[in-house]
Amino acid sequence: WQTRAEGWQMGGALWLTCVGLDGTPDQMGIRRSNYWQFDSFDVEQFYAEAATGGRPTPRGCYITSATAKDPGTGGHAPAGKSSIEVMALVPATWSVWGVTAAEVASGDYRRNPDYVERKAAVQADLRGRLATVLPKTADKVVFVESASPMTHMRFTRATGGTGYGLAATPGQFQHNRPGYRGPLPGLYLCGASTRSGHGVVGAMMSGLRAAQKIAGDLGL
Repeated sequence: WQTRAEGWQMGGALWLTCVGLDGTPDQMGIRRSNYWQFDSFDVEQFYAEAATGGRPTPRGCYITSATAKDPGTGGHAPAGKSSIEVMALVPATWSVWGVTAAEVASGDYRRNPDYVERKAAVQADLRGRLATVLPKTADKVVFVESASPMTHMRFTRATGGTGYGLAATPGQFQHNRPGYRGPLPGLYLCGASTRSGHGVVGAMMSGLRAAQKIAGDLGL
């Protein structure tokens, strides 16, 4: 297991901007769908630049709205408001963000002026992309908060700043990913790096599968 873990490749580092909007999805033309925006058709270039870029510069984004997709749940936003999320692939390398490994480990990175400036630039970039894709949202923004790869590392211990766990490459797909039983008795695994895959649904299903393994081992 240790040897396998040393050879695992993580998914791309993620940036997430959460936006609060004054208005309903219908008023702003937000459909119950995913929006993908790319600067070119060369997706491989996005990954290459994310791994080696000198500054964190998005080359595209993914936009979704929990309020639009799940209107029956009131927890996404207050009445008459909407939530929308904008994600992008960005570098996880500390130096690209102007910080050190020690600053990331301690949490001091968030006070580093270089980091603050670069984070603000990426956030502004993605707000511009949101306004381009959904123009009616441009003057309706009432709240913005963003999470960089450093944020993922700090709060969830996510290796490489990714929220998607192990990269979904052919060598790390389905049964090539960890199952739900770990290498030690009584150790069970769940999360985006397991066989159920990444994303909200994949992570939720991994919890179900792990619980099923535990129940089975307990004879329940």
